[in-house]
Amino acid sequence: MDEIEILITQLGCRWIIGGKKPREDAITKLVEIGEPAVPALIKKLKELNLLQQKRFMTLDDIEGSNRNIHSGIWSVLVNMGLAAVPSLIEALNDGLGKMRMDAFRILKKVLDNCVTIEEVNGFERKLREGMVHLNKGKVGGIKVTTADIDVARLGLAAADRKNSLASKRDILLDDISKPPKKGGVYQSIRTERMRNG
Repeated sequence: MDEIEILITQLGCRWIIGGKKPREDAITKLVEIGEPAVPALIKKLKELNLLQQKRFMTLDDIEGSNRNIHSGIWSVLVNMGLAAVPSLIEALNDGLGKMRMDAFRILKKVLDNCVTIEEVNGFERKLREGMVHLNKGKVGGIKVTTADIDVARLGLAAADRKNSLASKRDILLDDISKPPKKGGVYQSIRTERMRNG
């Protein structure tokens, strides 16, 4: 068992052992490892989803450690951000419906965590690259798959996110450029700057 597999197994441990929290440590280490850990995380996520589907279970029915591993994988992939996007786009084309749903939801959370327009642009670039990769396998290139639809939905969500961030930035810039109100926050900052030279 290599280091990544051990860390994935530790995602299932919610106990405090010797003053340490193995789950939180595993999440941190897997995020630090980054892109090399993604294939193993996606593989384990698929195994758990397959187990759930074979037994006709909900996530609540799965034994505790597996449920914890499932949620831990979500946390790691969301915190990895753009590094996880290409593999998640491939997972949108998976034959297992639950896997496709998980991939879409994780991608949506990654997008929601983008706090700058540059990050959203990076997300959109990864989406386009992933779409090119998905379309290479199509014969004739015409058939629309659920992955195509999901990527289109994510593209629209990214555009909305970019517009939202741009409007927030514009509002902030507009507020800063307004003349300060006497006794307001900006007035006190300006007065403090004048005193300090």
